[in-house]
Amino acid sequence: MSGTMTWNYRVVKFDQTDYDLPPWYSICEVFYEDGEVISHTAEGVDVCGESIEELRTQLQRLLECLDKPVIEALE
Repeated sequence: MSGTMTWNYRVVKFDQTDYDLPPWYSICEVFYEDGEVISHTAEGVDVCGESIEELRTQLQRLLECLDKPVIEALE
């Protein structure tokens, strides 16, 4: 039986030291199983919706993730 799956928006730090570049940060969808990060989107999220209210809700959730710890990108 598989565990509980959830997701949220989080800031993800992408390491670019292999290219002699500073890290970059993006807001991604992060997926969890039983509270452990198991994956995240490879690129940041787009803000889109079917109404202004949907845009407002998404923007609020994106802003909330800025107050949570940054997640290191998974390989």
